Amino acid sequence: MKRFSFVAAIAVGTLVCNVSTRADVQKSLDLIRDFASSLCGSVETKGKAEAWDTSAEAKASLNGVVKKLADLGATAATKYTHSSYEGLLQTDIGKIIEKQGDCRLEVFRELKDKLLPGAPIQSTTTEMSASNARNGSSEETHSASRLVLGGFGRSIDALQSQGIDFKIRKEQSTNGKFVTYTQSIYGRQFEVTQNLDSAGNTGLALAKSTLVQSTKRKDLIGETMSTAGDSDNAIYNLCSQDSLDRYLKLFTKDYGLPNDVKEWARTEHESDDSSSRKAYEGGASWRFTDNSRLVLRIRELSTFKDDGNYERWGHSCSVQICAVPIGQAACFTVPGLAL
Repeated sequence: MKRFSFVAAIAVGTLVCNVSTRADVQKSLDLIRDFASSLCGSVETKGKAEAWDTSAEAKASLNGVVKKLADLGATAATKYTHSSYEGLLQTDIGKIIEKQGDCRLEVFRELKDKLLPGAPIQSTTTEMSASNARNGSSEETHSASRLVLGGFGRSIDALQSQGIDFKIRKEQSTNGKFVTYTQSIYGRQFEVTQNLDSAGNTGLALAKSTLVQSTKRKDLIGETMSTAGDSDNAIYNLCSQDSLDRYLKLFTKDYGLPNDVKEWARTEHESDDSSSRKAYEGGASWRFTDNSRLVLRIRELSTFKDDGNYERWGHSCSVQICAVPIGQAACFTVPGLAL
């Protein structure tokens, strides 16, 4: 039986930016963040065309960022220190800031993709506090607890006083307790599962919204026996680069620039004579001044299995958002994304 397995080249550790230490990677990312914030602040003040096309200072600032990244060991940045490539990068940035959308986010993503491809970014509390201060963000704004209705450290009585319609459940294997409730996040309904600590206060939370379609067909006859669930169009609309872009813009508006971004790409592919499994996903992570974190993942999964009697197809899309208190592990991992 033939079998093929694929793990995306962007998985953690596969693609590196060749910056020698995590601290240097963080310095590199901070340089990109600061440049994006400074440039886009100028864009808002002077207008897009004038702020870039006529600003020798802004272009010199970009060249300075590139040189500093190259000095820190970012090999992808090295080629942009040469005059033949310098103009290409300036042209790309000019095109981005002329588009509608979040200037800071798009400049950040463009420069990170070109200058720090695959960089595993993770910030310390001190580093992120300094970065958020430079971006003019308040500590109150930068906390993952704002995402979910249950917040962090709230008692059952507090949830009841908020009017949250929740249920208390128990994890059979650990006897740990958690609450579940439904919440609208950016106009979409999410099912939230939130842990309760030993004192009965809220902690780690997973918000999840899923679309699923399943089809079963008789193998020999070829007649469709059953199709159930959501439509392919709905799944593709929710699981795509466009959908990831939309969520990134919404989150950036409320929570600031992300700590790391994983662009939409295939992350899993297995197939043989009777089955296949393929996944695409993307996401982003934020680490805040209170050292809490948010992790966003959008994942599409397609499966096929022929058991000799039936051919079965599965197609699903899941948007997951994990709100992580300080000192706890995230709800999930995303290949190529530092959490």
